[in-house]
Amino acid sequence: TGSGGVPENARAVLMNVTGVPVSALGYLTVYPDTDGDGHTAAPHASTLNYATTSPVANMVIVELPADGQINYLTSNQARVVFDVIGYIPAS
Repeated sequence: TGSGGVPENARAVLMNVTGVPVSALGYLTVYPDTDGDGHTAAPHASTLNYATTSPVANMVIVELPADGQINYLTSNQARVVFDVIGYIPAS
C-alpha cells in the first residue's frame, strides 16, 4: 500500500487481472500475503480459469494485509497483468 495511487490505510484493492496462458488449460488465483513472507498458502478457489491460449480477464477484490502485499498462483505457465482500478478505504 502507499503506492500506485492506493493509500497506506486502504483495506482492499479492486483489480482487473488478466491471464495470458502460454499453454492451454489452467487457472490463476490472487490472494493476500497474510503471513508477510510470500509463502501464504493459496486458497482453494480460482480468480479466473482459462482453457485456450487467449487472454482471460476478471475483476477481483483483494484484502490488503498490513504490509500491503498480495500473492498469485498459476497452475500453468502464463503471463499475468494486474490493473489496479480502485481501492476500499479503511473506514
